[in-house]
Amino acid sequence: MSASVQSSEESKWLGYYQWTSQRSSDPWATAVKAVDLFQSEGVAPELAVDLGSGIGKDTAFFINNGWRVIAVDAEEVSREFLFDKIPASKRDDVTFVASTYENFVFPHNVQLINASYALPFCSPANFDDLMKRITSAISVGGRFCGHFFGPKDTWSKDESMVFTDEKQIKSYFKDFKIEHFNEEERDGISGSGVKHWHLFEVVAQKVQKSHL
Repeated sequence: MSASVQSSEESKWLGYYQWTSQRSSDPWATAVKAVDLFQSEGVAPELAVDLGSGIGKDTAFFINNGWRVIAVDAEEVSREFLFDKIPASKRDDVTFVASTYENFVFPHNVQLINASYALPFCSPANFDDLMKRITSAISVGGRFCGHFFGPKDTWSKDESMVFTDEKQIKSYFKDFKIEHFNEEERDGISGSGVKHWHLFEVVAQKVQKSHL
């Protein structure tokens, strides 16, 4: 990538993170639901991976509830936004990794993997492999929480993104009990303007060991 292209890309994401940070700082409902389910079971928080951590609102929520977090984002610029949300006394509990999802090496036996509005931005050619690595990395009793974009989404014509339907999504979680599954369509805004959102929310608990 040339310096000028890289500078333009960084500027785009900086603008997006600034726009996002002016909106709600509340964590996404799927992240809250997953943590609530662990708490209802009396399970002590351990390690979470936050894919596409962005401005860090989910990461901050996990940290404030006792988790250690590996926050993964392809954009280095997100690091500053993320750590601004973490109390100084808890910053040692966060590891930031600047990486694409495809290149990130998942630790073994992760208790929670969160992917809020993140997975659709994976390369389509690598998506099935990514989902296998995500589901394999989660320990039995651990959880996935996050979002997928459906085929009716405005952005579905973008061939660089991933759009999935209910059947495809559930096929990735054959070793899981799906605890929350919600399909939503609505008109709203994004960092690039007005659009039609087609979303699937998922929270799922792993019930048996899976293999790559």
